[in-house]
Amino acid sequence: MKKSRVKQRRGAVAALVAVLMIVLLAMVIVGGRARNLGTLVGCAVVGGLIIQGSTFLPQIGPVGLLPSLQVIAIGLLLLGFLWFRPEGILPEQKEKFGSRPTMTGPQSDELAGPTHPANVVPIITRLGP
Repeated sequence: MKKSRVKQRRGAVAALVAVLMIVLLAMVIVGGRARNLGTLVGCAVVGGLIIQGSTFLPQIGPVGLLPSLQVIAIGLLLLGFLWFRPEGILPEQKEKFGSRPTMTGPQSDELAGPTHPANVVPIITRLGP
């Protein structure tokens, strides 16, 4: 009898770990994988709206129905974000580098120097013996 209880506990723990992993994955993907702030927003959306928000719903059906509906809602949210907006709520920021300054006007010709000097004689005129 004792061994069956241990197996039941292991099964319950494995199911709980699987559900928690799905919830954590949904938090990261919904918020945005590239930014830490996105993960926090995902935690607020998934944890706050779905998990905590569903506790205000009236109890319908059997006792274990509401947690099952929460997992289904999180799964649908995860699928929706992966399909329609895979970058999440806060996508990765693009690097903001300024364009390279170009020199124009009379100063650019003076700084660049002569392009084809007339008094330069080539040292090597041909290659080989």
